[in-house]
Amino acid sequence: MIPVLTVLLLSLVQQPPARDRAVTPQAVRTGTASISGVVMTTGESPQPVRHATVSVSEGLVSVPRMAVADEQGRFTFTDLPAGSYLLTATKPAWVPASQAVRTTLGQGQGIPVAVKEGQAVGGITIPMARGAVISGVITLPGGRPAAGMSVQALRSMRVDGRRSTTMTVVPGTTDDQGRYRIFGLSEGEYVVQVRTQFLPTQTQELRQTTPSDVRWAEALLAQATSGAAPEPGPTVSYASTFFPGTSSLSAAMPIVVRAAEERLNVDFEIQRVPTARISGSVTGVDGAPAAGAMVTLTASTQSQEDMLTQLIGTGRTTTGRDGSFVINGVPPGQYDLLVRAAPPAPPGSREGLNAQAAQQAMLAGMMAGIMGGAGNAMSWWAREPIEVNGLAIGPLGVQLREGLKISGTVAFEGTAPATLTNIRLGLADVASNSEIPAFALAQRGQSSGTAKADGTFEVAGLVPGRFRLSVTMPGLRMTPTEPGTGWLVKSVRLGDRDLADDGVDLTGGTDLSGVVVTLTERPSELSGRVLDGAAQPFSAYPLVVFSTNRAHWGPGSRRTHAAQPATDGSYVIAGLPAGEYYLAAVTGLETQELASAAFLESLIGAALKVTLADGERKTQDVRLAGG
Repeated sequence: MIPVLTVLLLSLVQQPPARDRAVTPQAVRTGTASISGVVMTTGESPQPVRHATVSVSEGLVSVPRMAVADEQGRFTFTDLPAGSYLLTATKPAWVPASQAVRTTLGQGQGIPVAVKEGQAVGGITIPMARGAVISGVITLPGGRPAAGMSVQALRSMRVDGRRSTTMTVVPGTTDDQGRYRIFGLSEGEYVVQVRTQFLPTQTQELRQTTPSDVRWAEALLAQATSGAAPEPGPTVSYASTFFPGTSSLSAAMPIVVRAAEERLNVDFEIQRVPTARISGSVTGVDGAPAAGAMVTLTASTQSQEDMLTQLIGTGRTTTGRDGSFVINGVPPGQYDLLVRAAPPAPPGSREGLNAQAAQQAMLAGMMAGIMGGAGNAMSWWAREPIEVNGLAIGPLGVQLREGLKISGTVAFEGTAPATLTNIRLGLADVASNSEIPAFALAQRGQSSGTAKADGTFEVAGLVPGRFRLSVTMPGLRMTPTEPGTGWLVKSVRLGDRDLADDGVDLTGGTDLSGVVVTLTERPSELSGRVLDGAAQPFSAYPLVVFSTNRAHWGPGSRRTHAAQPATDGSYVIAGLPAGEYYLAAVTGLETQELASAAFLESLIGAALKVTLADGERKTQDVRLAGG
């Protein structure tokens, strides 16, 4: 747990709301302000970091401007309009760094630099640290080097007693001697993992040699037998393994590194585990064989420890012309077998659909998920829990069902856009980690739909579960903690219930209709400045706002946000629903902690209570003292 800043709230000043600050997305805007500074090494005797690439961007909605620091580490950006800017410096083998760096998943989200029109802001220092290194040798059982294996360092921390990990940006690969070297790591705790395959589709089966095999081979060489070979031995595979040689993340030994430190000899052996074959056949809702159905095997939510497995699954295949499928090399564990398929086209619309064409259609649906919307076309589904213990499973008979759907209307608080057909509504399984990209969400049951000209919508092809609804559209506000204007989702109502808080519940297997998604361009807004004991702007510590109602705590809650004050102490948090909130300053923050009930509980003692009415724009200045 990162310590909470112990503060005394000396004064709480209510002031009129500040004037709206507009941000023009994706446009090259010019002005008369400038920002200059220098990139320096960290430590007691800082030195210039030569030729680092420095970028400046206005929040998340502008294309960054780039510059290369000179021999003295200096950089300058001119012709900037008034605004709040993030500066980031990068260089190979160094940890990406921002102005006034702070710890956020090891990447150092910096303090925004606020500038006014015509203002020249100088003296900015971006401290960069040379990245740490973890290296070692990976071997196979028996001591042979494991060449060509994917090795990654996972940033590790404990959240509510459970280890949480995020992937490094630069994984490594073992050479012909089994050696690996992962560099550019920020300070922190890591677990090292080797994977035997990066994109699991169909694992090659390996047969374990048994004593009967050896005796039969010896007798054959001695010409003492001409009998049949013995029954083949069990299948095995090389499991994804964590240092110091375990297939369980919970049993992994963490490696702690400091800036520029090299941790050598992090050596371990890949584990070999028994595997099983899963086979079966899939039939459609109409009872006919489902050719080209997408079959995905994923570790169940309860047993999921490996982040890459969570992202891309353990095995994936498509059914043949007769609806059959086989997934080889499945290690022991508990899994969900998810099958998605497109219903056959009406007679006469296409002819001669074979397994290859069906497979291409399913892959096209997966690509649609990668690009931001999943397959309503894949509206037939089946899901089976499977426990694997090394023995073959199947043949299974899998019967597809009709997908569920949610329908309703998009409403607007403000002047509605002229065109509504470019509004896309998506539903993603809330059991999925929020950091999973679109293609993985697609295989877990994500679907999307587009609004019609009259504002009505339908999202079909859903697997039973609990979902979170998202909206994408032109003019949508990119983030509620950046200055600007734009649309935000205000509510997702079904009768008197707001599903934006509780999620869209389809666990009962019944369609939902009459849902009203309301977007507003006049959201509530909490803003102000953070001041120190001398009434000077204070921007070193992020703010966390969260509901006083513990029922609204949890992953992805729209009532929990973190905001980093700019160099002038200003902050903004828009779109909070009406209610009572805690507002607290912390010395540092890992984004996973926002989902931790224990972390939020620890902030209450030093937090300020703030009440927001529907659509209210409240300015709350906070003066801090102590440390």
